[in-house]
Amino acid sequence: MILLSSGFAIVLEAWKIFKASKVTITKKFPYIQIEDKDTYAKSETKEYDEIALGYMKKAAIPMLLCYGGYSIFYIQHKSWYSFLLNTMVGCIYTFGFINMTP
Repeated sequence: MILLSSGFAIVLEAWKIFKASKVTITKKFPYIQIEDKDTYAKSETKEYDEIALGYMKKAAIPMLLCYGGYSIFYIQHKSWYSFLLNTMVGCIYTFGFINMTP
């Protein structure tokens, strides 16, 4: 049952990508190229998305620097590697959220 629902979710997401984007499959690396459809590329929505993404990045970078400083002083880490890994994971989560925003 879990495999069936996961398989259906994968098929559904692939359908969404093919419906919303222009997908080109080639024999050279990177075998699949995904581009915006012309309707989105020429629309005002893309401009507004880029503006919103710029504001979100300007707000997120200082917050990530503060998070790194807070983490190094107030959270106990086993090593520098643990600190870097924890901070990078926080960055990935933050920028993942930013990319979903527009």
